[in-house]
Amino acid sequence: MTLDNLNDDPMVDVLARLRALETADPLGFSSITRGQLRVGGTAVLLVDSSGGVVIHGRLNGDGTLEWTGITTLKGTTRFEGDTTQKGPFHIEGATELKGDMAVKSGGKITVEGANPIVLSQIAGAAQMQVGAAKLIGASDGFALGVSDRLVTAGPGGVTVQGGANSVSVNNATGTAIVGPLSASNASINFTNLPLKAGAANNLHIDSAGKVWRTS
Repeated sequence: MTLDNLNDDPMVDVLARLRALETADPLGFSSITRGQLRVGGTAVLLVDSSGGVVIHGRLNGDGTLEWTGITTLKGTTRFEGDTTQKGPFHIEGATELKGDMAVKSGGKITVEGANPIVLSQIAGAAQMQVGAAKLIGASDGFALGVSDRLVTAGPGGVTVQGGANSVSVNNATGTAIVGPLSASNASINFTNLPLKAGAANNLHIDSAGKVWRTS
């Protein structure tokens, strides 16, 4: 066979094709329509044509990870660094908190049930509510009970209230009783009053306003 032009030599085309294969990037702009791609070694990366990606080994990354859809993590999961959760957050199973937990102003903690327990802060005072009953604590005192049945303690003293009736012990002014005294069922006992000898009546009130038992 006589070649009139060396460029017509078929080996030239073969060598060009071989050079193209040697310098090609076979995975660039490639697709898998059947079967799967497996990258093996000490770890395994498996990309399946059905849309699945399987990784056996360690996954390391740096940058921003954005994921849309349902995510299920099985096994031990650890988050380090600042973490922000937006939207509902549900925990199923036992939970252990190690360290401090801060609830920002306006937030509250609710334990649901027949009588839910609500822990919140209102006007600078901590409040725990169980049904209608409340325990309100501040730096200078506390209040315990419902609206018309309260025990309160503050800088000035202590008050026990039942409806419109109350007993208050004030540090400066003494004791005040609001409402009628009832002697039914011997609910009032004066046996411990100091005895006033020589008084004509069993009960005597002196000029200082003190009550004495005379017999």
